[in-house]
Amino acid sequence: RSNESHWVSLGPPAVVLDRTNGAIWCHFARNSSTLLAMFSKDNGATWSKPQTLAKGSRWGWAVSTMSAIQLSSGRLLVCGDHMPDFQFRPYPITHARSHVLYSDDHGMTWLVGGSTQVNMT
Repeated sequence: RSNESHWVSLGPPAVVLDRTNGAIWCHFARNSSTLLAMFSKDNGATWSKPQTLAKGSRWGWAVSTMSAIQLSSGRLLVCGDHMPDFQFRPYPITHARSHVLYSDDHGMTWLVGGSTQVNMT
């Protein structure tokens, strides 16, 4: 919710369908500092309240659009970008990294997997 004195930005979503149970997961960043996820079990007609996956971490979060998949093992993968230690700077961005989030339990828990070296995004 935004007003004239306080703006809230929501990053582009990464959406993945869990083909095992039909849940649609949507991940997004709020103000580049809080990583959120929500799901729908009725083809997007209604959505859960957003769950906070990470807040106030030392990363600045961004989740890229269309960057999620379910593997044949059932694992859900979501790709994203971050800037360690909130090193936000004007372009060119010089401290960006990419990472994956994954869930092996149909979205009940999400873990941060691997992360690239700086500037490989």
